[in-house]
Amino acid sequence: MKTKIFITGISSEMVLTFIKYIDFSKYEIYGLSRAPEAIKTNLKINLIKGDILDLSSSQTYIKECSIIIHAAAITHSFNQKKYFDFNLEATKNIVKLAIKNKVEKFIFISSNTAGERSGAYGKTKFLAEKYIKNNFPNWLILRPSEVYGVRKSEGIDIFISDNLKNPIAFYPAGVPSKLYPIHIDDVGSILYNIIFREKLIREKITICGPKGYSFPELLKLIEVHRKKFITTIPIAKKIMFLIEKICEAFPFYIGIIPDQISRLYSEKNTGTTLYYKGEKTLESYLKERPLL
Repeated sequence: MKTKIFITGISSEMVLTFIKYIDFSKYEIYGLSRAPEAIKTNLKINLIKGDILDLSSSQTYIKECSIIIHAAAITHSFNQKKYFDFNLEATKNIVKLAIKNKVEKFIFISSNTAGERSGAYGKTKFLAEKYIKNNFPNWLILRPSEVYGVRKSEGIDIFISDNLKNPIAFYPAGVPSKLYPIHIDDVGSILYNIIFREKLIREKITICGPKGYSFPELLKLIEVHRKKFITTIPIAKKIMFLIEKICEAFPFYIGIIPDQISRLYSEKNTGTTLYYKGEKTLESYLKERPLL
């Protein structure tokens, strides 16, 4: 008899990458999505149309599942309430359903930006982690670092893409933690190994690439591997937080969401950290990545 798994955020490229490794002869996957018709995959997933804010359509499936992998989240919003509704309150409701239906394991895909002083997104991820640890017996929290190589350019990929094309680069100065970029394929492999091979439980693990880079170091790497010169202009920390306040007061998109600045300047890679050197390297990615 197959072990049944309920996954939220099934449309995420990270989730679709990691479940490619799953043995579908042993596991049956139920995936929750607001738009299942938009998911293009050959994987044998039972797609469920629904929303994490309303789990009424999911209760029947959760009753049958031994494992929940909760990956759904709001990552970019001008409305801070959405972060608390989606990332915290919805997580609490899924945990309560898991307890009620005697789910064996609860796996939470969090973020290395989770923290009390990490903007609304990071704070809600941190509070969700805390709630899970305090209320569910067999939990596992996984915090991926900056992921690159995704089809939908976002996060660090936007920074890389912009500076592959442009001769002038503005970057935030005074960022306390280095970036530890990791390729999407390597994240998928690591998630699978931790969850299904090592079967770890009651641990919080940050998943990082093998080497840390400051923004100037990352720009220098782009220069070296694309054989180009970039004029770099730092933006002072005080100016970055002024930009955050202005964008909060007048919500318009200038390439960054306000709370991303607080995330950027927060402490990262706390607790157990896995520095993974996979098959994909940032250097080869920079050499080969086409201009978009």
